[in-house]
Amino acid sequence: MTVATGVVYEFGSFRLDPAERLLLKDGQPVSLTPKAFDLLVYLAERPGRLVEKQALMAALWPDAVVEETNLAYNVSALRKALGDGHEGEHIIQTVPTRGYRFIAPVRQRRADVLPPKVPLRPWRSLLAAALATAALVSAVQLWRSRRPDTPASPVVRFELATVGYESIAPPAISPDGTRVVYSAREGGQRQLHVRALDSLQTTVLPGTVGADHPFFSPDGRVIGFATRDNVLMTMDLATRQLTRVCTTS
Repeated sequence: MTVATGVVYEFGSFRLDPAERLLLKDGQPVSLTPKAFDLLVYLAERPGRLVEKQALMAALWPDAVVEETNLAYNVSALRKALGDGHEGEHIIQTVPTRGYRFIAPVRQRRADVLPPKVPLRPWRSLLAAALATAALVSAVQLWRSRRPDTPASPVVRFELATVGYESIAPPAISPDGTRVVYSAREGGQRQLHVRALDSLQTTVLPGTVGADHPFFSPDGRVIGFATRDNVLMTMDLATRQLTRVCTTS
């Protein structure tokens, strides 16, 4: 069956594109069997004209001999897909004992200049989408208006004076960022020193001779460190109480 290229046919809410073998209704594809599609194209290309049954069967089955029941079956399937006769809409007319006539008004256009149809969403869906968007925007604005302004964390810079020390190990800063502890060697002995970041006054922690690798507990109340004998110790900063935890290898 020869199909004209570059031409589409519009009738009612349908758009038929023979070259693309596509039938749309309100922009949505309509499923058709290959023979039903060929039948629709043949009739739509001859609107208002009586098409004899023998001509239709020769066009649809050029290399086979078929019964009229095959044609009648495909006409019935095509009418069902088109909704022919539904709500008084008639597209294909039966001419008794003769054939069929495509009676729906057909508009023929070039496919390359016809913009694709975009299915229109029901107005209720559009209204619901608009209301949902407006509600979301309002919620975001309300959240922003009620959100407390979070001040930026201050940048703290400090220096560890090395005067008087033979060496200073890397310090550890408390979780709240207010104190620092470090191990410094002075007079041949290494010991822990602690100071507040907003002060230059340093306190030497007693009982920490030979201590190294200090660190703060998560709440900042206790300092842990390793001794020269590979013993893990802790010190309560409030009471200066030392606790032996374990021996490290």
